Amino acid sequence: MFSEVRDLLGDEAASEYLSATTSCSHTGAKTYGISRRAQCGVCFGCLLRKASFIASGVTDRTEYIDPNGDERVANWLKSKSVEAAMRDFLSTELREEDLATMRIPNTIRLADAAALCNRAMDELRGLSL
Repeated sequence: MFSEVRDLLGDEAASEYLSATTSCSHTGAKTYGISRRAQCGVCFGCLLRKASFIASGVTDRTEYIDPNGDERVANWLKSKSVEAAMRDFLSTELREEDLATMRIPNTIRLADAAALCNRAMDELRGLSL
């Protein structure tokens, strides 16, 4: 999807546009005096976002939360992080049993669903987790 935006708008405009969107699933940063625009960078939505930027080659200018030595913020981010779970998930290959647990519509071929899932997993493996 990010590549399609880049192809339609060009690199610079795609970077500006996509970096201004929100994907973070966490709220509560306001408690720590952090801007509502800043995204955590460690939830599933943020990791998927980062992987999409990397895979598309679009520059990520998103404002991610940086604890800047604030132990409370660092602990909050650590409690929200799915990075360890993501590393574990990506260390295995997609199995037929995994696809069987998904609610894939009958109109979608299982091979197509597997290809989509494998592409997504490959993009996520592009992250430095």
